[in-house]
Parts: sequence; C-alpha cells; structure tokens
Amino acid sequence: MKYIKVFISIILIFFGSTLLNITIHNELMDNIIIKILGGLMAIVGVVSIRRAIKKGKLKNVE
Repeated sequence: MKYIKVFISIILIFFGSTLLNITIHNELMDNIIIKILGGLMAIVGVVSIRRAIKKGKLKNVE
C-alpha cells in the first residue's frame, strides 16, 4: 500500500510540474489558474510522499 501511495504522489508531482510549465499565449487568467493549480498539485504530491516515507520509517524503527 505504501508503494501505491508513493507512486500516486510521484504522478501528482509530475502532473503539477507539467501544469506549471504550460503557457497559453494571450490568455492571462488561464495562465494564472493553470499555474496555481499546478503549484497546488505539486505541493499535495510532496506532502503525501513525505507522509508515506515518514510513516514507513516509523514502522521500521519499532
């Protein structure tokens, strides 16, 4: 289950960074919305991958 969460987190990070790099010419509001959405997706991916890794380390210690 941990590996599935890590894999989904990596996909979220890649998708978020892809959205951060998209630019639509002459559409300011669309660009801003896409950048915000990409940033949120990347942050969610990083937070979830950190939780999965931290949870796995705590189980190995005990």
